[in-house]
Amino acid sequence: LNARIPAAPERVYAALTDAEIAKQWWSGGPWSFEELVLEARPGGRFIYAIANKEDGSKYRTWGEYLHAVPPHRLVWTNQEGGGTYVSLWLEPDGNGTRLTAYQGVFATAEECAMHQQGWSGSIDQLAALLESD
Repeated sequence: LNARIPAAPERVYAALTDAEIAKQWWSGGPWSFEELVLEARPGGRFIYAIANKEDGSKYRTWGEYLHAVPPHRLVWTNQEGGGTYVSLWLEPDGNGTRLTAYQGVFATAEECAMHQQGWSGSIDQLAALLESD
């Protein structure tokens, strides 16, 4: 996934690593956070747990940060679904940031498509939040 965010890399990195900021963009619709832990340092915890207010369903994943290089790079493990790696690169792009995200490897094409759709929606929400600041 590639996206342009209308904010400097430092602001984007903060929105990706500060749980209070991340809660403003990293869910939506009927979903709300039960827990969000973003210890963005090598060995730090990653916990993402949300609940659906409409149907009561829940989603939880967790992992460990492997790399955290402010304001340019984040890598963490994601344990749900057998385990994947998430890698984010942030590069200056004029007065904004080019965000490149990769998550994989997935067991099925359907699982990959579901995560890509989720990331696309979340990144759109991140861009909207930072554009409004």
